[in-house]
Amino acid sequence: MKKSQFRRIAILALILPQLIFVISCRLEVPIREMTQAKTTIGRAIEVKAEKYAPEELKQAETSLLKSHEYISSEDTGKAAEEARESIKNSEAAIAKSLPLLAADSIANAKKEYAEAEALYSEKLAPEEFAAAGESLKLAEARMGEEAYWDSHLASLESARQSSAAKTRALGGLPGLKSEIDRIRTESDELKKNRGTEFAPDELAELYKKLTNADEALAGNAIKEAALALAGCDELLASATAKTYEALAKENLAAAETALEKVRQAEHAEEFSTEIQSAEALIAEGRTHLEKRAFQQSYEKSGEAIAILNAMTIAIEKRAEEERLAGDVKEDVAEKTPATGDIEEDYIQPSVSEYVVKFNPKKRDCLWRISLHVYRDARLWPLIYVANRDRIKDPDLIFPGQKFMIPPVPRKKKHPEGPASEKDVKKDEEPTAPKEPLENGKNDASVE
Repeated sequence: MKKSQFRRIAILALILPQLIFVISCRLEVPIREMTQAKTTIGRAIEVKAEKYAPEELKQAETSLLKSHEYISSEDTGKAAEEARESIKNSEAAIAKSLPLLAADSIANAKKEYAEAEALYSEKLAPEEFAAAGESLKLAEARMGEEAYWDSHLASLESARQSSAAKTRALGGLPGLKSEIDRIRTESDELKKNRGTEFAPDELAELYKKLTNADEALAGNAIKEAALALAGCDELLASATAKTYEALAKENLAAAETALEKVRQAEHAEEFSTEIQSAEALIAEGRTHLEKRAFQQSYEKSGEAIAILNAMTIAIEKRAEEERLAGDVKEDVAEKTPATGDIEEDYIQPSVSEYVVKFNPKKRDCLWRISLHVYRDARLWPLIYVANRDRIKDPDLIFPGQKFMIPPVPRKKKHPEGPASEKDVKKDEEPTAPKEPLENGKNDASVE
């Protein structure tokens, strides 16, 4: 119905009681017919007759307007006739519109339900989704019974419930995204640990599923994404087990080899405590492997390897320090003259005790400490040997540690055969070697 026509009917409806009151004293006005015509038109509009039966609705509105006009001209007979015609056309519009309205309502309810299903409302919003399904079944049943208005109302309820299910399901979208991210992160970590080497098929299938889930989620196809994720945890668990079983076996074999090497090394007796710790860790690793706790086995063997590698380095440092100490003794002997009576003396260091300092730009090390106290960096093994109980690794000293600084043995000439001034100076004040380059500069000072 056009807005102008509806406004005319509305205005006439307002003035009709007054008009009837004015002329009812003289005329027999068809009040019942005109009122029924107006009500029936309203009902036709409610069932969307303007969409499904526009011609019938237009005729009903026209007849009602004519009925009002006949009342104004005091022709009550014609007024009653047009009112009845309006009722007839309105009822025809209603009869034509109702089945079409019900059918469209069911179609819309099915669309909403399908969207809710695509969002996996069955799992994420089970109560709302189930209610929507029941209402939809009722709407279809009433449609079959030709109870079109009841069918329409049931369809509206189904659509409302489906909409509520969609809203709730979309609230679970971040959780699904997090699940995809979790599985992908764990898969990537496994890949870094040689997963593609030991479980190539499982990881390939896993990444395929994750890609499908991402694509489905991009289109809000939550159900499709969730179905794509089905089985991902099982694939990941299988790939993890295969990978860490292989890694655990490798680590255990490597740890046993490293242990045997340390046992046979010179000075191994000095590291008996560390060797026992490594043996215990290897035993734990072997037990975990037998129980198929592959990751735990891998970790324990790894801990053993770390200890054994540290011992290997320490043993190598011990051998190096002995070699350097021997070199220092030979150097002192070479500087001792062969003539005259000889007596032993010591070069006294600048300090008897040294506290390791914290300097982020130029950290303290035995090399620098030796250069500072002896003016000769090559004498650092003397400090290491004198403080063996405090230094486990010559490369690892820490701010606040206190080291005893021993004197340096040397030889000097007997008064009967004095050394030249040049020789004495050279012997007592050895030239410090240049410090390695740091930050692009040579700096022999130690702070």
